[in-house]
Amino acid sequence: LLEQGYQFSIAHKQWGDAYMDLLLMARIDVMRNRMAPAQTKINHAIALQTVFFTMTGRKNLYEAQASYYEKTKQQARVLEMQHKLMLVKDSLTLSKDQQAYKKIQLRNETEKHLSDINKLEAEAHASTLKQNTVITVLIMLVIVLLLLYNRYRMKTKNAAAILRAEELGAEEKLKYARQLLKNVTENTRQNKKWK
Repeated sequence: LLEQGYQFSIAHKQWGDAYMDLLLMARIDVMRNRMAPAQTKINHAIALQTVFFTMTGRKNLYEAQASYYEKTKQQARVLEMQHKLMLVKDSLTLSKDQQAYKKIQLRNETEKHLSDINKLEAEAHASTLKQNTVITVLIMLVIVLLLLYNRYRMKTKNAAAILRAEELGAEEKLKYARQLLKNVTENTRQNKKWK
């Protein structure tokens, strides 16, 4: 099954999958004491490193080589592979630590930007409230001025109406007085004529 997966990966140029399948098959061959096929697969994996290289892939290669050299009793090579494996694991740990640190930094920056956005939104909301308050006060002021103007107009209109009514009353009285005067004058003339 792994062999078929490896062939499929090679055919479709999925180098990462092919590389991992080769190393897994090599480790299985080492566990079954089939050293020649294991060595061939490790060599093919090394050749695949030209097109596919990751630290995790290199870790898997060093693990496969260390188990191969251990089974073939090549202690110097086992120590060399274990040393390389330790360096790769340290690099992976450092890389993971750096990624974690970058994630924390990114989270902090994101939170800072979100805080800034919230602050700007709050300021915009406050500014909108201030504008609305100013507009409301101005509208109320205009309404009060209109009411005062209407009151002044009504007072003026009432005063004019009262003045007109007094004028009409005075004119009526004057007319009545003239009529009386005319009647008195007329009566006085008639009395003088009769006498």
